[in-house]
Amino acid sequence: MALLKKYKAFVLFWLGYLLFEAYLEYVWFSSAFKDSSTVQSYVRAFNGEALLLVVKIPLTHLAGFILQQYVTKTKKAIVVFISLLLIFAAGILLHRILVNEITFPHIYEQTNEHEGVFVFLNLMNSFLDLVFAAGLGFAWQQYRMQLIWKEKEKELNKQKLETELNFLKAQTNPHFLFNTLNNIYALARKNSEHTAEMIMKLSAILRYMLYETNKQRVELCKEVEVIEHYIELEKIRYNKRLKIEFKTTIDNEQEPIAPLILLPFIENAFKHGPGESRFEACIFIHLQLEKGNLLFEIENSKETDKGLAPESEGIGLKNSKRQLELTYPTRKLEIVNSFDRFKVKLLLVLN
Repeated sequence: MALLKKYKAFVLFWLGYLLFEAYLEYVWFSSAFKDSSTVQSYVRAFNGEALLLVVKIPLTHLAGFILQQYVTKTKKAIVVFISLLLIFAAGILLHRILVNEITFPHIYEQTNEHEGVFVFLNLMNSFLDLVFAAGLGFAWQQYRMQLIWKEKEKELNKQKLETELNFLKAQTNPHFLFNTLNNIYALARKNSEHTAEMIMKLSAILRYMLYETNKQRVELCKEVEVIEHYIELEKIRYNKRLKIEFKTTIDNEQEPIAPLILLPFIENAFKHGPGESRFEACIFIHLQLEKGNLLFEIENSKETDKGLAPESEGIGLKNSKRQLELTYPTRKLEIVNSFDRFKVKLLLVLN
């Protein structure tokens, strides 16, 4: 079965060529088959052309191989020319012998058409027949090679993008862990009663990162659960000076989504919102899923004297943007960095 699949294109090409040439041969010599029916005449033409494939197939592929040496510059033009000349000379001689000694007398049963092998007109007919077959075969080989190389190039690009995506994930996860451990450390120094609770929630997040983020897609409900854990961690850290609202409207909690694709935006909102504010800060998060279309909106306040700060975009947000480019090419991402607000609006088609 594997062998058939490997040579499928080869068989189909030469079968198509044979049927086409047999039809031309039948039309050309139809007057010579007056004593036969249409089907019988075509069968004779088919058998005659099938016999000539003994010459055409080896010659075509050998000539294609030699021409490829010239195309790839591994052989000089003069060497290629002489090699082709010798191959075609041998092919023409064998072609004429088959036509004169087998095709006409035994297949066509036309002994009156039997002529000498070295008649110039017959030699030219054989030459043109072989050139047509070789040219068509070489063009088909080049077309097939282009298709194969395109598939290989596509696969290499896919592997390259997957490698880059895995690298970005490898950067994002430790970055997130580093920020969260800093938060726990700050509470531990204050002997906060919430330290143990934060460690438990961090443990749940780490478990998710360990077992789920290696997958290409996870259920949306798991992603939402991790987001809720992270928000609870930040609530404990900032206490009363943080006002946060997280709303979800989801019609299918099992909808698959790339893991940790939303969390860096939330982490960024906390870092540059309450994390850089001396006063009360607010964060609004809205997650909506309807018929496979996900709308994610997050907005955080900023201190007005800090103004616009596009340079504050960290590794988490940069990596998240690149992951979106690789994972969801048709995504729509809008980032608004105003005087006292930073807003992100993301639209993904999940299915």
